[in-house]
Amino acid sequence: MKKQHIISIIMIVLGFALIATALGIVYTTYPPNRANNIDNNIATFFQNNSSNTIEKIMKYITYLGEPIVFVGLLLILYYAWDKRKGYRAITVVITSTAVVYSTKAGFRMERPPSSIWGGGIEAEDLKTYGFPSGHAQVGTTFWGMLGIFVTKWGMLIIAILLPLILGFSRIFLRVHWFTDVIMGLGIGLVILVIYMYVEEPITRHLEKTSTVIKVLYALLIMVVLAAPVILLHYDPVFLSYDIDGENFKRMISTLRFIVLFTTVSISYIFEEKIVNFENKKEKWWHILLRIAIGIVVIALIYGYNMIFDYVSVDYTITVIVDLIVYALLGPFIILFIPWLIKKLKI
Repeated sequence: MKKQHIISIIMIVLGFALIATALGIVYTTYPPNRANNIDNNIATFFQNNSSNTIEKIMKYITYLGEPIVFVGLLLILYYAWDKRKGYRAITVVITSTAVVYSTKAGFRMERPPSSIWGGGIEAEDLKTYGFPSGHAQVGTTFWGMLGIFVTKWGMLIIAILLPLILGFSRIFLRVHWFTDVIMGLGIGLVILVIYMYVEEPITRHLEKTSTVIKVLYALLIMVVLAAPVILLHYDPVFLSYDIDGENFKRMISTLRFIVLFTTVSISYIFEEKIVNFENKKEKWWHILLRIAIGIVVIALIYGYNMIFDYVSVDYTITVIVDLIVYALLGPFIILFIPWLIKKLKI
């Protein structure tokens, strides 16, 4: 049996075992809620055995699982290392993001009460559902992808430890229940195994298809990812209790990542014909400059999000502008920035 098959079997068994364990713990009560002894006892233990110093450290660690950090690392990966692997990582990470928010909307299970959160995290900082943990799931898919790309022991250790550390930080700060985290880890492992087996045949198929068909595939994937997000969030009965519009905001925040994924994919289809960006660097400082460009791009995105959060305008306009901006990000990061790098000859 090939080494890859052995690893994938271990990952899929472990993934489903974690998912089954999380569901088993949560559904020990009916109707299913978080009033189970395991989740509550673990949260209480960390609440009673914590300190401000450790919580500050955990808050810094947990920030490494924020979407803006993953986007920044993906851009650096795309510009400074390998654009093809960078694009594959982008597709898997954004797919995992869409899956985790759809799953959250499907289960609609709340986080621990904000009164027990640590690290100075305020209730307005976290408005999504808790089950599963997005930090644990997306962290598993992101670092797992790098472990697949860089088959070195050092990278494999990082790919295993970082998602676990991220997940632990969420439990320690009591912003997630224990079952949220192991559910996220399990789903992340399953997504990685699926990628390992479908990536090669899909790549071979796309190499033989026309540009028009590739674009249609990108649009079809957008529909497939967006449909459950909309259906699970846009529940007329549930929205009748959505007084502050938070459920609708959750839906839009997920849809904008799907829109970004779609425009990134379409831009990537045309990239070789329009730009033909290559990752070859003649000098070491070229790498540093490309990394710097990636950091500048992510700073612009972060700045946009920060400013837009404080702008008080009609919410309908906000949603439209937000989706348009994220749609334009695709050609900006896949076409314009690589074109700029070529023009600057770095």
